[in-house]
Amino acid sequence: MKNLDVICPGCRENFHATTSAYNPYQPARGDMVRLRDPWRKWGWCSFSDGYDGRPPKIAETPNTLWAMMDCPGCGAPMALNGRLIVRNPDGSAFVPPPEDFYNPKPAEIVIPVYSDDDLDAEWNARINSKGIGFAESKDDKIFRLRGEGLSYAKIGRQVGLSGEMVRQIVKKAENEK
Repeated sequence: MKNLDVICPGCRENFHATTSAYNPYQPARGDMVRLRDPWRKWGWCSFSDGYDGRPPKIAETPNTLWAMMDCPGCGAPMALNGRLIVRNPDGSAFVPPPEDFYNPKPAEIVIPVYSDDDLDAEWNARINSKGIGFAESKDDKIFRLRGEGLSYAKIGRQVGLSGEMVRQIVKKAENEK
C-alpha cells in the first residue's frame, strides 16, 4: 500500500507517505514511511524535530521502531501503540484489505506421515550404512550365520577368521550352555 498519507496524531499534518513495505497488521517501522517533498529536499530529519540528526536514508529503515517515530513538525509520536494513522491521497478513510493480502498463503505443502515401523527401519538403515551405533559383535554374527545354516568355512570368510577358529567359538558357546 504505497503513497498513502500518514497523519500525525498531534498536529494532524501529513509529512510522510507509506512505502511498499507498509502493512497495517504489523507494528510500524521506519521503512514503512517516506518523508515527503519539500521537507525531504530541505534536509529535514524523517522523525522528531531534528534533535536526533538522522537523515532519511538512515532513519527510514526496518531498524527504526515505531517508538522512535516522532512527527518532524510537532515531535508527537506518529505511531500510537505501534499503528500509523493513514488515509487515502484523496482524503478519504483508508480501509485496509484483508490480512491475507499482505501475507499470502503459500502453496499447500503435503507432509508425508510415516508409521513407527517405517521410521525405525529408516533409522536402522542409516545407522548401519554409516557404521554408527551398536554394531553386531563377531560372536553374535557367527551365531546368526550358523543359525542360517552356513558352514564354518563360509562364516570364517565373512568374519575374517579361519573355519577352525569359528568351530571352536561355536563349540565353546555350546559347552557353556
